[in-house]
Amino acid sequence: MEGGGTDDVNATMRATLLLILSTWSVSACAPQARRTSSGSDDGSDQRATSTTADAVAGSRDEYATACESGDAVGCFNLGVLHDRGDGVAQDHALAATLYRRACDGRVMEGCNNLGVLTEHGRGVEEDLEGAAALYEQACDGGSAGGCANLAVMFENGRGVATDRRRAVALYERGCEAGHEQACFSLATAYDLGRGVTEDPTRAAELYERACEDGSREGCNRLAMMVGEGRGVDRDDARAADLFRQACQADAVSACNNLGLMYEDGRGVDQSPERAVELYEHVCEAGEMAGCNNLGRLVAEGRGTAQDFPRAAAVFQRACNNGSLNACNNLGALYEDGRGVEQDDFQAVSLYQQTCDEGSARGCFNLGMAYVHGRGVERDRGRGAALVRQACQAGLSDACDALRQ
Repeated sequence: MEGGGTDDVNATMRATLLLILSTWSVSACAPQARRTSSGSDDGSDQRATSTTADAVAGSRDEYATACESGDAVGCFNLGVLHDRGDGVAQDHALAATLYRRACDGRVMEGCNNLGVLTEHGRGVEEDLEGAAALYEQACDGGSAGGCANLAVMFENGRGVATDRRRAVALYERGCEAGHEQACFSLATAYDLGRGVTEDPTRAAELYERACEDGSREGCNRLAMMVGEGRGVDRDDARAADLFRQACQADAVSACNNLGLMYEDGRGVDQSPERAVELYEHVCEAGEMAGCNNLGRLVAEGRGTAQDFPRAAAVFQRACNNGSLNACNNLGALYEDGRGVEQDDFQAVSLYQQTCDEGSARGCFNLGMAYVHGRGVERDRGRGAALVRQACQAGLSDACDALRQ
């Protein structure tokens, strides 16, 4: 082989055209505490806050009177109303002032909520170190949300030096105090071995706890472990039920995973039609794994009419939004001229893009393009090197090609 070393590639083997995605889909967000009561709903605030007293049940006048008389809880509840704009004009600056009074009055959730506003510069000047100090004050005073939020700061190195071990210890404190998202983040740490020794059994236990406490992503992650038999007995039917539970609670990743179960007939009666419905929902919700999976079934004509132009459009959308799998699949359509005008150069461009971004499939497809001289000048040595790279990354198709 020309310049190819000792490895060879079957020159008749084509790049795999349509990737069959069989891995689970998870939330793209890093583990973090989640706001539960106050603040705006724009999605930018991902810190835990709480009310401790029932702010919604009371009235602004009652809370204002209590606050003016020196009742720190009244100040806190009035702050929650202004923070959320619940029955009053939303005013983060006023909320911050009220939370400060509550915090000074030893209402620890006031310290926590003030930390949220301080971290994100809402109503006060952004100050990450100041936010971390407020979370620590809240945590030390018994606020589970404060512990969870401080853990996130240590995990991500915001306002403090990155310290995943400290983050795990704080998630543990929050979880023990009943904070659902702290339990989920602690489970993720054990699941991935971040800041603690990897322990799938402990992770499964914590995901189950988080799921039972209402964490949609906790149910999704638990279902993944149950479906894989990792840290818990494998049970496809239970995994499907957990995915369904999370999907019904609007966990989009879980809907995608449930679609995979229906596609493969695992734990449920096989139904490509139901898989298509789920993937359409996931894609419309903006999760690109669902768009890629929808494109696959549309291209294959499974569960829906075969429609290559539609598949190409779906793959293009997902590719534009960061799905390497979709970019590879779109490249395959360009390579074969299905749904798009045949264009080897465009196919190679897509494979190069995904390979550069770490896709083993993209490197394999690019390698095969060099082996066959499709869209690039033929270079079997370079092609073999790319296929070998994909094999070393764990892609079985690439290893098979090297052996032939």
